[in-house]
Amino acid sequence: PGNLRKCSHFIEAHARLGGSPQLRDAIVQAAQRVIATSIPAHLAGGTGFARVGEWTTVRAIVEAAVAQQEGWEGRFMAEVSRAAALIPDGERTSQVVALQNAWFRTCAQRLQVNKCPRQTKDLARILWASVKCQCHVEPLVAMVLDALHDPMMSWNPLDIANVAWALAEQDTLDDRAAARLSELAVARIHEFRVEGMAALVHAVTRSWHCHADLLAKVEEAVVRQAQASKERGTQRRNHPRREVEQGAAPLAPAERHEQQSGLDAAPENAGAAALQAGAEAVELTPVARRQAEPADNRLPGKTAAASRPAPKFHLDRSPEMRTAINLLCNYAVARVVPEQLLEEVTGAACRRWGMGEVHTAEVAMLFWACARLTWSHSTLMQRGADQIAPRIQEMSGADVVNSVWALSRIQPSPAVLQGLADNWSELRPRFGPSSLAKLLWAVAAAGSATPPELPAALLSAV
Repeated sequence: PGNLRKCSHFIEAHARLGGSPQLRDAIVQAAQRVIATSIPAHLAGGTGFARVGEWTTVRAIVEAAVAQQEGWEGRFMAEVSRAAALIPDGERTSQVVALQNAWFRTCAQRLQVNKCPRQTKDLARILWASVKCQCHVEPLVAMVLDALHDPMMSWNPLDIANVAWALAEQDTLDDRAAARLSELAVARIHEFRVEGMAALVHAVTRSWHCHADLLAKVEEAVVRQAQASKERGTQRRNHPRREVEQGAAPLAPAERHEQQSGLDAAPENAGAAALQAGAEAVELTPVARRQAEPADNRLPGKTAAASRPAPKFHLDRSPEMRTAINLLCNYAVARVVPEQLLEEVTGAACRRWGMGEVHTAEVAMLFWACARLTWSHSTLMQRGADQIAPRIQEMSGADVVNSVWALSRIQPSPAVLQGLADNWSELRPRFGPSSLAKLLWAVAAAGSATPPELPAALLSAV
C-alpha cells in the first residue's frame, strides 16, 4: 500500500536488485489500485514504470492524467509527457496513439487556460515528448516559439538542443527561430555536451538555416573538449596517484562535475547521415534512461561559463566516437568542412581501428562524411577497409552502399569490392533500386579495382 510515487520507487529498485516475478506483479497491482485516485504530483512520480517497461501501467497513468483536471504544474506535465514518449513503437496501438494525442492537447490547454507557470525546461521537455510521439500540437509549438523570443526567459543548453531538434523534426523551424537558437547556443556553447551540439547542428542543417558562426563555434568547442579530455588522460597516465604517507591525512578526492546527458533524440541515418528521433538516441532512442529522456536542468544559469569545467568528451570511447561521426555527417550535409574536427575524429578513428575496435556502422558513416567533404585520409581509408572487408555480410544494405560509394570516390578498395562480390547472394535482398544505382556508379568509378564478376551480378539484379 502507498501512493503511486512509492510504487514507482519500488519497481525501479526491484529492476535494479533483481526481485522475484511475484513481487513485481504485487507492485504493479498496488500501483494500478491507486492510479485513478492519484494527485498530479504522484502521477508525475510514476514514471519509473516507463523505465522498467511496464507499459500497461504507463498507459493507465496517462489516461488518469488526462482525466485529472486540478493541481497541474508544468513540471508534472513534463514528467508524464516523458513517460508517454518512452512507449515503444511496438506498443503504440491506435488507442495509444489517440491517448498520446489527447494528452498533449490537454497539456497545451492547461498551459494556455489555467495559466500554469511556464518554465523553459518544462516547455522544452513537453515539446520534445510530443514530437517523439509524432503529435503535432500547434498551440504548444506557438508557446515555445513565444518563449524562445522572450528576452526574460532563460534557456539552458539541453533545452536549446531539445527545442531545435523538435522544431526541425516538425518543419516549424523558421529563419527567425533558427537565428534565435543560434544566438542562444553561441552564448553558452562551452556548456553544451557534444550530443546537444550534434542535435543543434542537425536542426539548422536539416532546415537549411546554416549559420556559419554557430558551426564554427561548435567545431571549436568540440575540438577543445576532445583535446582537454586527451590531456587529462595523458596526465593521469604520466602521474599515477600518490600513496598517502603513513600518518598523513588522506587526500580528498577531486570534486566531480557532471553535465547532463544529451538530447534523446538522436540515432544516425546511414543514407542522409542525420540525427532522427527513435532508437538508440545513441537514439535519440527507448533505451537507457541517460539516452532516452531529457535530464533535469542542473546547469546554474548565473555562473560565468569560464568557471565551469568543460564536459568530458573522449573520442577513444565508442559512444563519443559515434556522436562525433554524427556531427561530422551533419557538417557534410551542409557541405561545410570542419578541418580541425575532421583531424581530431579521423586521428582517433585511426587509433581505434588500428587496435581492432571497429563498429561497421561507424566506418560507413565516417567514410560517407569524408567522401561528401572530399577529405582524403589514406591511412583511415585503408584501416577501415581492412576491417569491414571480412565483415561485409554483417553490414546493413545502407552501410554497404555508403562504404563502397565513399571508397570509390576517394580510395577504391579491391578487398571491400571482392567481399561484396563473394557475399552477393546473401547481400542482394538488402538493396533497393536506389542502392543498386549507387553501387553501379561506385563499381564504374572504382575501375580496375572491381572484381570482373561484380558488374554482371549488379546488372542482373537491376
